[in-house]
Amino acid sequence: MNGVPILTDLLPTPPPAGRLREEDLQLHSQQVSHILGSPPGWLLRWGITLMFCVLLGMLLFSHLIRYPELITADIVVRTQTAPVPVVVRRSGSLRLLGVREGQPVRAGQLLGVIGNSSSYDDVQATTRQVRALTETLLNNAPVPAGALTHSGGQLGELQNAYAQLLAAYGAYSFFRQARHHDRRQAELQRQIETYRTLATRLDSQMVLARRRQELMSQRNAVNQRLLSEKVYAQLEADQAQNDYLQFRQSTENADASRLQNQLAIQQREQAVIELLQQQRETEQQLRQRLQENALLYLAQYDIWKENYILESPVAGRVTFGQPIDRDQYLESGREAMTILPNNARRLAAHTYLTADRYGEVTVGQRAYLHLAAFPYQQYGAVPGVVARMAPAARKGQYFVVIDLPDGLRTTYHKRLTFTQDMPGQVRIQTRDLSLLDRFFQQYRRFFTP
Repeated sequence: MNGVPILTDLLPTPPPAGRLREEDLQLHSQQVSHILGSPPGWLLRWGITLMFCVLLGMLLFSHLIRYPELITADIVVRTQTAPVPVVVRRSGSLRLLGVREGQPVRAGQLLGVIGNSSSYDDVQATTRQVRALTETLLNNAPVPAGALTHSGGQLGELQNAYAQLLAAYGAYSFFRQARHHDRRQAELQRQIETYRTLATRLDSQMVLARRRQELMSQRNAVNQRLLSEKVYAQLEADQAQNDYLQFRQSTENADASRLQNQLAIQQREQAVIELLQQQRETEQQLRQRLQENALLYLAQYDIWKENYILESPVAGRVTFGQPIDRDQYLESGREAMTILPNNARRLAAHTYLTADRYGEVTVGQRAYLHLAAFPYQQYGAVPGVVARMAPAARKGQYFVVIDLPDGLRTTYHKRLTFTQDMPGQVRIQTRDLSLLDRFFQQYRRFFTP
């Protein structure tokens, strides 16, 4: 065909059927082997070129095809500001439930009351008066009359503490109202005024007595001079001298009476000072006792409140982890409800990584969340970024926080509904490696000392 021999033309003409001999078969096989063992040159050249191109293409594609390493771990999605649990401290039935699911609450708001032997209203009314009284005592202000008008009512465990407080308040009020010290002080003041009046009169008498004494002294001197001149009789001189001495004695007695009167005034003034000091000390002791009993009651109230009152620790929204209703029995240590703080807007995923994969993760790496409640085949994955990594392990695991900048918006552009502590899995993209890098990475350890 067109001068080009074909394989059949090169083969010898076979002998007629039935006439094939052993020599003919051997000759025929040698010729075929010779033809097959000597391919054309063009086939060799193009075949090698084709194989080189295929190999080069495989190397090129293995270098261009890259995909990241993935680290998978279990996660829990929650707010960055952790929710605050409200835990039951004392077992009992829920006597009062003051909130509902999703209700906004303020810090310190009443959520519920665990059943106990006291009346919540009586305890609150009594405690308000005790707090006002305590504030007055701590500010060293006068205690108003009727500071404790509430009888207490049904106080249960607080009854003994309130009874002691009432006794202390009664003693203090009686002391203030009886005013024994005031009456004694008034009596002493009247005595002092009497003695001062007497002192004024004694002073006046003393002035007159001293004036008369001066006159008597002058007269006595004249009598002595006359006696020396033999003008005055000795008997009359002795009588005048005696009168002078008697008058002088009476003057000194009057002066002594005046001094005794002054001493009496000083004694009563000292008694007033001591009485006032005693009054202040007694009042201070009674006031201190009243303050101590008020603080003791408030301390007992704080214990009672911690055991039986459920209050919101922060402002936020109420969420129930499980159904709860009034008169339901709650065990001690149970989480009755949870408060989601108002500032809890951003979401984050929390996970733990073991030490063998922790070193591959760095802050800023991308991650994708597959939430258990929303299959990723249907809803897509939630993108995130590694935001924080714990520097130290706890129980052999490292804590990692994954930030969710777009919230629960998935790769399918769907917005998922958030519930606290949503479980799922995370796939953290660590580093992109090509197929070629992965191939050589397996054998790199043989060439590394």
